[in-house]
Amino acid sequence: GELQYHNRTLMLLANLCLGRDESGASAFVQSKCPAKQIVSSYMSINEVQQQSGCSQDCHLMCTYMKTTLLQIVHHCYYDTELKDDVFFASTRHYEHLEQL
Repeated sequence: GELQYHNRTLMLLANLCLGRDESGASAFVQSKCPAKQIVSSYMSINEVQQQSGCSQDCHLMCTYMKTTLLQIVHHCYYDTELKDDVFFASTRHYEHLEQL
């Protein structure tokens, strides 16, 4: 239950950044969900998903969480006018791109 609540909260934050707006949504989401933290979470969830013995429910929940995290990265960091140059130049960003 808590994972679903957490995932839906992250989905809401990702949806706040859809499109181009002047309301400051991207800045708000970036302050609440730093890119390095989102990417680190993605990588950790990916590790859990790759472990042997992961149940089908665990695999599906990991996929669901990873999809939401990728939506945040896309909408709030890539498809925005508010770019985070420190994140884009970081090794964590490159590690994330290698996993995709």
